[in-house]
Amino acid sequence: QRQRRQYKLKQVGKLSILSEERVAALMELGVVLESNTEGKAMTPWDRMYEELQAYHDKHGHSNIPRDYAANRPLAHWTARMKQQLKLAQQGKVTRLSDERVAKLKSLDLLTNSSKMTELRWAHRVAEFKCYVEEHGNGSVPKRYSENPGMAAWVMSQRRNRWLMAKGKPSHLTPEKIAELDQLSFDWGFEGDGT
Repeated sequence: QRQRRQYKLKQVGKLSILSEERVAALMELGVVLESNTEGKAMTPWDRMYEELQAYHDKHGHSNIPRDYAANRPLAHWTARMKQQLKLAQQGKVTRLSDERVAKLKSLDLLTNSSKMTELRWAHRVAEFKCYVEEHGNGSVPKRYSENPGMAAWVMSQRRNRWLMAKGKPSHLTPEKIAELDQLSFDWGFEGDGT
């Protein structure tokens, strides 16, 4: 009962002793902290699943980036669910019931790292394209406070291109370079790898 009161305070932005980590731990245990619109008990897991479902409906996929600033708790919860789903798929012990595994699979939650890498690439390229449209150039600053995740990704691409030019291993492919070149990506070669 005390946990529920503290959770309600947290939900309306008031001072609460519940940390995000504690809420996440309670959710994983299936503790009921709120009810849905029909008045039925709703576990935190169910609430996060509904948020994931809404994200899926809006974006057409459920693979939320770990640094998703619009809803960090959902991003962290989704990452944990991917780990649990991967354990279930490997036949190992998991905290997920068969029903929850089925629910997550119904939203095409991916545990395949190569497919997730492709989706992350597409997500970052789309963000970069929006940046170019908004700013008129592909010169993302090293410290871009509006989207630090994208700034770090841009720096990583610059570094990988520099490594590639030096004949060293790189995650970039000629196809990815061409894709970024078409979007006026500023490679920023100044001899320092950035």
